[in-house]
Amino acid sequence: MNHSSHHTADMLNAKKILDDLLEKEEMYWQQRARVDWLKTGIENEAINVTLAAINSSIIANMNVSLLQNFTLAEVEDALNSMALDKSPGIDAIVSRFKKVLPVAISQNQSAFLPGRFIIDNVLLAFELVHCLKNKKRGCLGYAALKLDMSKAFDRVEWHFLEAVMLKMGFATKWVEFIMRCASSSTLCFNINGAIKGSVVPQRGLRQGDPISPYLFLICSEGLSALLCSEEIIGHLKGFSISRGTPSMSHLLFADDSLLFVMLLKILAKQLVEPYRYIIMPPVNCLIRGKLLCPSLPIPLTL
Repeated sequence: MNHSSHHTADMLNAKKILDDLLEKEEMYWQQRARVDWLKTGIENEAINVTLAAINSSIIANMNVSLLQNFTLAEVEDALNSMALDKSPGIDAIVSRFKKVLPVAISQNQSAFLPGRFIIDNVLLAFELVHCLKNKKRGCLGYAALKLDMSKAFDRVEWHFLEAVMLKMGFATKWVEFIMRCASSSTLCFNINGAIKGSVVPQRGLRQGDPISPYLFLICSEGLSALLCSEEIIGHLKGFSISRGTPSMSHLLFADDSLLFVMLLKILAKQLVEPYRYIIMPPVNCLIRGKLLCPSLPIPLTL
């Protein structure tokens, strides 16, 4: 009798423990679902804000040239550009793509595009920083902020890339073609000299792929357009070397950015909030350094 009552008590106790664990598990997944929903909501809002700042610049005849059948000459040029011991060179897709990209990519980006050189932005940045360091008059305070997008290529979200290309005006067929190229990669593992496993990535651009730098420029244009939009509506004021000269709010060097901002009402860190949720979650847009002009009237806290 005593043995039976002890067994019943143990069973009831075990059932209570199991019910508690199941309740905690259910509560955990409810909280997890809420976090995922909040993240998705923030991400969608960030995409909408960024897309609203991007202008449609690709016109119909550009799409016609992009969608033409590839010729034998284009294929031969692509094959001849390949080195024996290096990553693939410019292929036929990239050769067409880079001809129209200067229309869609702002002058604030100077890398990879024909007719532009990254040294141009380097020289411009040097002059702006030099002027900023020697600015000792005036009541306005300015700062130069360097943003480092860590692992930027690996964290590019494909749906954001697709949305930006469509907003720029690229034809749906061309966008689908590009997205197949970007999303068709697989990853394997070299374990003790043997190739094992196969992983299909859900985001990111392949290092060494000739089209990857140009796709990253398209994503970076989201940040450039967002900053330009904030400057137009008055939330951001760029830095001018002298009166009558155009103001400069940002320069982009592939995955590095340099911001020049007036620090009175809003910080640059607040402006990049929407962008960092969509191209590179979680937060990995780091401020590596800052340079303040001597006339800065307020302390900077980041």
